[in-house]
Amino acid sequence: MSNVFVVSGRSNKSLSKDILQGLGSLGKEVPTIITDFPNKEIFVKYKESIRGKDVFIIQTFNGDPNKDLVETLILADTAFAASADRITLVLPIIYGSRQDRKSSPRTPITISMMAKVIKSVGVDRVITVSLHAPQSSAAFYAAGLRFDNISSAQIFLPDMKNLHKTEDFVIVSPDAGGLSKARYYAKVLGADIAFADKRRGADRKSEVMHLVGDVKNRNVFIVDDMIDGGGTILNVVEALKNNGAKDIYCIATHLVLSNSAIKKLDESPIKKIYGSNSIVKKNLPDKFIIKSLGKTLADIISRIHSSESIDFMQEDEE
Repeated sequence: MSNVFVVSGRSNKSLSKDILQGLGSLGKEVPTIITDFPNKEIFVKYKESIRGKDVFIIQTFNGDPNKDLVETLILADTAFAASADRITLVLPIIYGSRQDRKSSPRTPITISMMAKVIKSVGVDRVITVSLHAPQSSAAFYAAGLRFDNISSAQIFLPDMKNLHKTEDFVIVSPDAGGLSKARYYAKVLGADIAFADKRRGADRKSEVMHLVGDVKNRNVFIVDDMIDGGGTILNVVEALKNNGAKDIYCIATHLVLSNSAIKKLDESPIKKIYGSNSIVKKNLPDKFIIKSLGKTLADIISRIHSSESIDFMQEDEE
């Protein structure tokens, strides 16, 4: 079988390394030069031919998402100009994924714009993980892109199963929108389910109005696609404690952790927070447990390269 040609953007070299390790002899890292001019513009050069190759570009939107986005588009456009046979972006978290609807007049639907921009630089397919709003996949299909939204469940379920064996856990969604994800975990674990009835005020801050489900004297897993500022999760934690919950664990694929989120979460009643390495976070407190997406994404890349089905790995939460 021909090689998978892997291009590593600068945002998450450790994830690229894990993916290459998972690919084994199938994977070949493409040597590149990626640097910044004195004026901060980005320069890219592939140091060997990728003509006719199956190219997978690995990038996440990390500390400077605007810069990471431009770098990704330049890498893809350069691969297209270099006559790569097929170009796939592996973007565990996608720029603008939370801007999936018009929040008020004269505001953008950024995820739709992203799909069109990505298509314009010659990309054939996009792979992501736990997309914030699964219905956003329609924007990529409309732009003429193949699109795969991969579940992160398999990197968290082993630990969750071990905990659930000895303790009685309830799966909690932080809002009604995440119920399908919570139902999936509850079905696999054989656990009960609860969710928070959340509202956002004019200041966009969330408030838990009601907690639906019984958590009294029960341990809980809160499951969500990401933690950013931490306000939503902490409001749910407060509601859970007020309703008699015991130990609280959190499962979140993408740990954005903006501003003072790390400090607030570390000082909270949450016992452990499980997340992926989709975003680089160094020197996290012991409360945080990071699981690598490398093997999962390597399996996806291998299957796509060899035209095998990936249905069982896609985000299917019902």
